[in-house]
Amino acid sequence: MRWPSLVVVLIAQGSRRIDLLRQEFDIQSRSLGLSGLRGHIARIIAAMGRVILFGATGYTGRITAAAMVRQGLEPVLAGRSRASLDALAASLEDAGAFSTALADIADPTSVRALLDSPNDVLVSTVGPFARFGGPALAAAIDAGAAYIDSTGEPSFVRTVFEEAGPRAAAKGARLLTAFGYDYVPGNLAGAIALQRAREAGRPASRVDVGYFVKGGMSLSSGTRASASSR
Repeated sequence: MRWPSLVVVLIAQGSRRIDLLRQEFDIQSRSLGLSGLRGHIARIIAAMGRVILFGATGYTGRITAAAMVRQGLEPVLAGRSRASLDALAASLEDAGAFSTALADIADPTSVRALLDSPNDVLVSTVGPFARFGGPALAAAIDAGAAYIDSTGEPSFVRTVFEEAGPRAAAKGARLLTAFGYDYVPGNLAGAIALQRAREAGRPASRVDVGYFVKGGMSLSSGTRASASSR
């Protein structure tokens, strides 16, 4: 599985497979002791309307768009360039159903217009998030919708929790930040470590999660920009 596809697998695999997905995720998350995350994802699945991918023409966006279309989510693929959207659409025309929409962070009303209902799910891959992530986050909160992003920037994660969280709660919006390869593997590994420590009768007061790269590693331009902004 490619990590950018993880958000697709956990949200839904098409309306005809939601019940099966919910059962599988429930079993897997219970085995890890992730009851809070299980409930959060289940609520998003149960209420899900349209899936809108904002930033669909970027590096992570293109990978995620392809996964969403293949899985039958019929997403709305949104970006700021009509030419880039047309090129993406041409590459996916035989993969499944989808639509496209223009939206630009320079025009926050265009981002807000992507959302029709509180049941919509807005997935944002527009980074660096500290610079460009605000309009999508604000749009989801204003619509009372579900919001998921692929950020790996600690400052933006903190903004989502500390600043956006109370506003989202008041509007009924659901926020799930840092749902990409930067954090998900470490969060799951940390949860497993805590669970095993409790089972051994030695509950931990701290968990350190490290990421190590062996050999060469290439970074997209968005990832490089995000790293430089941290």
